[in-house]
Amino acid sequence: MSDASSEIELKNTAGSNSGVQQWADVFYGVLVAPQQTMAVLADNAQYKSNGAALLMAGFTVFSSSLIALFGSAGGDFSATSQMCLAICLLIALQAWALLSLLLYAIARVFSSPHCSLGSAFVVTGWSFLPFYFVSPAKCLLNVPLIGILTFCAIGAWILFLEFASYKSVLNLSHRKMLALAVAVPALYKLSILSGLIFVAALIF
Repeated sequence: MSDASSEIELKNTAGSNSGVQQWADVFYGVLVAPQQTMAVLADNAQYKSNGAALLMAGFTVFSSSLIALFGSAGGDFSATSQMCLAICLLIALQAWALLSLLLYAIARVFSSPHCSLGSAFVVTGWSFLPFYFVSPAKCLLNVPLIGILTFCAIGAWILFLEFASYKSVLNLSHRKMLALAVAVPALYKLSILSGLIFVAALIF
């Protein structure tokens, strides 16, 4: 385990640092040592998934999605644009909740010893971190090839962090994780579809 992730563990356990400093420590850990940091965040014995930890993960999802959406708006803050931003932000929060609940359900199936519902929300929330860099990357779209490659890199980074968050909780082999990488998106889409059918049944 790296020094960065060990520092997160010790500071979280001791509770000696402020919420802002603790958030910055986790942010740095996910940047420089994502797999090791995710392993610490997933283990409720090392990193307590208390209210502060959930609040920091939720803040990461909310603020990173909001910054990415503001960048996508391109300065258009009309009433229609604001409504679209609010809807997209709610979808991002829903995606966080569904991915976390799905991770927790899979962890129960595989009897993961250290996973709690809070830990699932924490690790999944921190996998949204690359969205902070979507708006700066958009500035490079006018540069041929570089802009597209940058966006592809951010997309790959998001998938990698999601993969690392699931692997840190489930502790499965690479072969089983690759199988889940195919199955989880299908289950996620089915969960959204079932929710839409349920809402439609209530309305009609």
